[in-house]
Amino acid sequence: MTKLALSKVVPGVSYATGQVVDVDNADVSPVTVLGIDAVDRAVIIVAVCTETLGGGYGPQFDIGTDDDDDAFIDQTVLAAAVAGDVFVGAGLLEAGLELQVTVGDGGGDPGVTGAFQVSVIAAPTA
Repeated sequence: MTKLALSKVVPGVSYATGQVVDVDNADVSPVTVLGIDAVDRAVIIVAVCTETLGGGYGPQFDIGTDDDDDAFIDQTVLAAAVAGDVFVGAGLLEAGLELQVTVGDGGGDPGVTGAFQVSVIAAPTA
C-alpha cells in the first residue's frame, strides 16, 4: 500500500490554486478569474462554452491579464464557439497581474448570446 504524504503548509509561501468562474456575455468586463499574487505562476486554462455565441456581431471573449487582455486565448479563437466546445490555453501569469476574461458585447446588438465556464490551475514557478 502506498501512502500519500502531504507537505507542511508554510505561512507566506504560495501553493498551487484552482478557480472556476462562469462568464456570460452580459457580465461587466473584465471578470477576474484569478487574483494578483506576489510570484509568477504557471497556469493552465480550460474554457468550456456553456451557451453558443451568436446574435448580431456576437459577443467577444478574450482570456488574458489586466496588462494584455488576450495573452492566453484570443477572441478570434473563441468567436465561433458552440455549447460544449472546449478551449485550452497555458502560459506564465506574471507576479502582480490578474487572470481575467474581457467581455465585449459585439456592438450592443440585441439578441447577443454566449457564455463560458473558465477553469484555471495555477502553480508558483519559484
